[in-house]
Amino acid sequence: MKITIPIIIDAIKQFQDFDFSRCSFFSIECDECLSPIPARRDLSSPPFYQPNISGMPRVIFKPIDGTDVFDTVKKIDDLFDLVEDDDTFYIDTNDIFLPNTFFKDSGRLAGEDVFRIPTDVFDAALWARERTLNRDRLLRTCSVHPKGAQFEPLETKAFQDWGKQQINETKSRYHANRNNYLTKI
Repeated sequence: MKITIPIIIDAIKQFQDFDFSRCSFFSIECDECLSPIPARRDLSSPPFYQPNISGMPRVIFKPIDGTDVFDTVKKIDDLFDLVEDDDTFYIDTNDIFLPNTFFKDSGRLAGEDVFRIPTDVFDAALWARERTLNRDRLLRTCSVHPKGAQFEPLETKAFQDWGKQQINETKSRYHANRNNYLTKI
């Protein structure tokens, strides 16, 4: 099985010497453990990818039901529930930068779009983020994949709907518990 990592376009930067997009991805973190993800409760096997960079947490790449894409809000919720059911773990949002040219064959590049990228490009982007790989090497790694990033319309809709749901739930919790939150002085 060929693993691809879902990334969400966060910001598109188009400057003369910097034509890259910031892309978000989800990882599993653990504050109280020595290793990023201990081998327990199926968290050390798919749907989590271990990047080829020391000390990096596992990255979410597919739903827990074994399908290849997050095409419903329920699939996203199920994965978050599995991970966060144990108070030791939480899901974090991280980012990488990818060249805008890597998205050219998709015919689109807009904020909140979800694309899938190969693991070698993902790893190279992580290395570049950590400043151990220069921009030219990242561009060369991207050029090995002539089709570039693959746009995922179903995942885009699912993550957009999920994001709206998260905002609405947060607002509801706030209004239901308004007295428990900080207030202006």
